Amino acid sequence: MSSEAPRPGTSDHSNTLIGKAFESIRKDIIASELKPGEKLRIAQLRTRYGVGTSPLREALSRLVSEGLVTARGQRGFWVPPVSVEDNEDIVETRVVLETYALRASIEQGDDEWEGQIVGAYHNLHRVEQRFAEEPSGSFAEWWERNRLFHEALIAACPLKWLLRFQHIVFDLHNRTHRSSMQSPNLSPDLFEDHRLIMEATLARDAKKAVELLECHIRRPPEPTGE
Repeated sequence: MSSEAPRPGTSDHSNTLIGKAFESIRKDIIASELKPGEKLRIAQLRTRYGVGTSPLREALSRLVSEGLVTARGQRGFWVPPVSVEDNEDIVETRVVLETYALRASIEQGDDEWEGQIVGAYHNLHRVEQRFAEEPSGSFAEWWERNRLFHEALIAACPLKWLLRFQHIVFDLHNRTHRSSMQSPNLSPDLFEDHRLIMEATLARDAKKAVELLECHIRRPPEPTGE
């Protein structure tokens, strides 16, 4: 993750370049700008991101540890394919991590935590309100504000390693969603979920909030047409 401490033997400048490459490649993989199964050629990445070979290789190695890049021996790096089996595994893992973190946050959270949830929901809801009229212009912004809302919900969980793993799994889940979507078309049910989850969380109703969150995580992002 970009917030980790510099590694021994690397300069601040080098770590800045590595961090820049890490965040840029990560963002493009999650958004499917770099497609599942695509080979990540160093020469092309240097041109695309304006970063040298060594920082790119270090950034790719870090992304391997998060499951967003696959290394194949001496053959190079690839964006991992997306499969139904992997997605089911990711969903179940996210349910376990995020519902535990939400329950712990409801038990431990203070007024400041509640305020962060309200603020994150407000920012997310503003995008959701204009989504029907501006789907293309709002799509990328919605994914980012959705991430920030979910992070706010569980921010009071005291288990920092759990939050770190949840962050990784959340990114993997978003990647599988976005790689399968043909257009910027999000289900309004997702938007209503957010309001209900926020209200149950602020009411300190852990049972209801966790049930709503689990259903939300399992919900397809696109309208089902039912």
